[in-house]
Amino acid sequence: MRYWITLIGIGLAWGQSGCPYVRYIHFNACGNGAQEGLNEYLLIWSGSNGFNIDNLRISFPTLPNSNSLDCDNPTPTWICNSCSQGWICPPGLITSLNSTACTGTTFVCISSGQNIPANSWVMLFAGNAPTYVPNTSTLCGAGTVYVGAANQNNGQGRYLNGPSDTQNRRTRIAIDGMPACDMTVNYENVTSASDGDALIIDYNTCIGQTQGANESPSPGCQNPYTPPPGSCYYSGSSSNGVTLYRPNNCNMPSLSVLPVLWAYTHIEGSTLVWHATGLGGDEGARLILEYVSHIGGEWAVIATGLPLIGRYPLERSGFYRLAAPLRGGEVEYSPVVEFRAEPLPTLYPNPAPGGPYLSYPELVYQIEVLDMRGALVYRIAAPVAEDALRGLPSGLYLVRLFTVQGERAQRLLVP
Repeated sequence: MRYWITLIGIGLAWGQSGCPYVRYIHFNACGNGAQEGLNEYLLIWSGSNGFNIDNLRISFPTLPNSNSLDCDNPTPTWICNSCSQGWICPPGLITSLNSTACTGTTFVCISSGQNIPANSWVMLFAGNAPTYVPNTSTLCGAGTVYVGAANQNNGQGRYLNGPSDTQNRRTRIAIDGMPACDMTVNYENVTSASDGDALIIDYNTCIGQTQGANESPSPGCQNPYTPPPGSCYYSGSSSNGVTLYRPNNCNMPSLSVLPVLWAYTHIEGSTLVWHATGLGGDEGARLILEYVSHIGGEWAVIATGLPLIGRYPLERSGFYRLAAPLRGGEVEYSPVVEFRAEPLPTLYPNPAPGGPYLSYPELVYQIEVLDMRGALVYRIAAPVAEDALRGLPSGLYLVRLFTVQGERAQRLLVP
């Protein structure tokens, strides 16, 4: 059977623009005193094109080895503070991460000049000697996660736990050669400083946001900074693109708080086939199948409770997508696929006073009409007319329609 596939849009998993982006910042990590700054980390999604690790430009909120504010400006030429020293992989870090890794997730070291593949996670620690390695047993189905640590000792304050309204903190990310992918993440006034606070970043809002120059009145900083409307921002009372998240016992988040990763969504014959990863816990089997007859129409739910890996037979021509409801009311969608049902010859009406008509007669090269004892009553060879069976005597028949796609049998009543 023939079929058509059209990718109408890019799903959640790849990010709306295909850009690399920061999805998650564990800014209040485990540890105490000067150790905490070493244990803070980010999860970066590599986007639909990937990137070279040497092209990553990321600015942490404070300068290396200092609690002073980072006051550099996000110009097209800015570089991350101390990134020139590169990213390293401390001994034992990968072993510790893999020791609790969930099925479908493997951690590997980043090396200088490495190309990060498309649609991959990158885990970057803020300091070069983490004293606490988070439990990874909830990060299921993430595939290969590339790991690195900033090649610098860093003390307390890398990500301030409870900044006031005049102590905005930000992380900026840019990739050389991808100016449209710049993003700025700001936060202030986090109401709790207990271990386990993190920020989940909405890539739809934050990609392309480069606002944020000098932060606050402080020695070495100029032009007090307030995040402008529309920036990627979190505060204790409101948020725009940033959500506060409290992990369980400082562990890594499950992918249920991160994008769903659609390994593939396509059509085989007349069957929709998909493979999704990234849903964990109570969200592991809640995919919804939606249908619309034409783009711009209203999507209708036709199946619920579908598994992460599955198949579904299609009958109607139109457009299909899978939806994954997440916590907080958000929904992630798979790429849209178009299905065109092959026209099938059929007899109508049924019952058929005076005999039936035949739809798509050009597809039929032979008709056989049998009575209920199995005896052949008629055989008609191509070319077959639409009214070839008109005038069929009253009775109950089995009609066999032979096409290049195969045989189609149909019971027929002629009153």
